[in-house]
Formats: sequence, C-alpha cells, structure tokens
Amino acid sequence: MKYRMILTVMAAMLMSLPNETKAQDRQFVWTYQSGTLPKGMKDLEGWGTYSYGRKYFYQRLDTRLEMEIGLTDRLQGALYFNASHVMMAPSLDSLGGILDTSMTGSITGSEFSVSPEWKYRILDASTAPIGFGIYAEFTFRPGFFELENKLIFDKRLPIDNFALNIVNEYERETELVKGEKEYETEDEVELDLGYMHMFKPRSEEH
Repeated sequence: MKYRMILTVMAAMLMSLPNETKAQDRQFVWTYQSGTLPKGMKDLEGWGTYSYGRKYFYQRLDTRLEMEIGLTDRLQGALYFNASHVMMAPSLDSLGGILDTSMTGSITGSEFSVSPEWKYRILDASTAPIGFGIYAEFTFRPGFFELENKLIFDKRLPIDNFALNIVNEYERETELVKGEKEYETEDEVELDLGYMHMFKPRSEEH
C-alpha cells in the first residue's frame, strides 16, 4: 500500500517585477477556485508530493514548478515543469501479483514533463451569486498525453469559502510490446469539493 504526503516546497513565491504583484489568494490545495491573476501580474509557485510504501519498499517524489501570468483580468495562463523520481524493490505489488525471486536490489526511474494551463473566469465569486470558471491543462512527455478539464464553481463569503470542481481527465500512453506500439487510455470523471470557515472575518483592503 502506498501513502502520500503533500509537502509545500514554496508557496506563492513571487517573481521580481517592476510593478506590484498579487497572487490569487488560493485557499485549497486540491480544489480550484475561479479567481485569476489581474492582467500583467505574475506568480511563481512550487510544491512536492512524497509517497512511500509500508509493506514493500517504495519511495516516490513528485515535484512541480509553476509560472503563472494574468493575460487579461479574466484569462490566466501558466506553465508547469514536472519531475517524478521513483525507487522501489521487486515485490508482489510492483510485478502484478507474481513474486520474482531472481531480482535483487532496487528499481529506479525518473520522468519529466511540461504542462501548459489555461483558466478563464466567467463569473466573479465575490460579486455574483456564484463564481464560475473553466480550466484546461495539457501534459506532455514522450509517449504520454493527458488532458484535464474542470468546471469550477465557487463562492466567497465573509467567513466561508466554497468550491466545487467537476473534473474530466483523459490519458493516452504509448508502449512498445514486442516491437509493436500499444495504446492505453483512461477517461475518468470526478468531483472535488472544498470548504473553509474562517473564525475571524477577512479584513477589507483599503
């Protein structure tokens, strides 16, 4: 069994700019909100996820470095640089239920990919009855393609924040089996819900 621990490597580390910078004020780690950066504003953000196994030796570190820019007051673009490093021992889990006693030592591997991202805010969560935005992220590496789409609904209140994401993830991976290409695809839909209650109301900016 694998366990995952999310570590914040860098949170909202702003790039040096001649003008004032302003981040999105994101409250949730996983669930997205409809807010976007104002036009011309930039943000640099990084994070890492560490996974490990208890029954068999397994360690994995996933890292992402994201650069965001507000293209308009409603449209935001971003680019992720992704890296994944894995070390594991031969086991029943890693070999599909078959124990290979001829293998010793550990198996290591690394993968790198890039992910352009786009988010467009249609309704403002602070002023409209409900905030609404659309999101698309593409991930590329040799032999792999992923498209992640989100419909983002959220609402900002003085002491409560709500967010709901309807997510579709499509993956296509190419593998060589006995010299021939084989394609494996996945197409999944999920719902992500985030809620935050603040015991002290947010102060108004002046």
